[in-house]
Amino acid sequence: VNKMPEFQSDSERALFAQGVIGSVFKRVYYNSVTEVPTSACVFPDQLVVNSTAKDLERAERISYEFIVSEDRFQELVDEGLFVDHGEDPYDIELAPFQEKINSLLGISQTQYDVGYQIVEQHINLILPSPFGDPEERYRPYIVYVDKKSSKVLGVYKNWDEEDTKFKRRDHFVHYPFIVGFGFYGYGYAHLLGNIQVTLTAVMRSLVDSGQFANMQGGFKLKNFKVVDNSPI
Repeated sequence: VNKMPEFQSDSERALFAQGVIGSVFKRVYYNSVTEVPTSACVFPDQLVVNSTAKDLERAERISYEFIVSEDRFQELVDEGLFVDHGEDPYDIELAPFQEKINSLLGISQTQYDVGYQIVEQHINLILPSPFGDPEERYRPYIVYVDKKSSKVLGVYKNWDEEDTKFKRRDHFVHYPFIVGFGFYGYGYAHLLGNIQVTLTAVMRSLVDSGQFANMQGGFKLKNFKVVDNSPI
């Protein structure tokens, strides 16, 4: 843990998000730059599975979206993990989920990050020989794609070489707060959301009623007589 400085902060962030939005993920992998295992926090808007999946173990497709800077992307190319697809870095716009969080926190974005949006897909594919299985059957792979240009950056096998059953290696862990009917869990935002909307409407009605009650105003009849601003 001492060699993983992000572990504590990411774990605290994950525990908070788990209770509020219902689901949070951890991506466990070996970081080739720091040369230590990494356990990174992943929010639900960054990870998408096929619509019929009930859990990660039975998901046929797992798509994880992340952002890399121009420098980091060049490091991955130099290390041979990505191919240079010849695209210039571009402005990274916030996802709707992050924009909503920023609006609740009162944060406004004045400048966009520049880099690449990468989609890491864990999927079963049939690759022709000599790249894939000689029997041309579906095997688990990890495919990296640049989201904007849709160009493939890398394809990697996702099973152990000695595994004759070609079982997929899992890199994500799901932490649901309350298990729901579908893949994602429920949090306090789902359980208390409608109640909070009702309470907000009631509070606004009370404030409006108090303002109208304290407002000085009224009606004056046509036969109402006033002398020196005083009623007779």
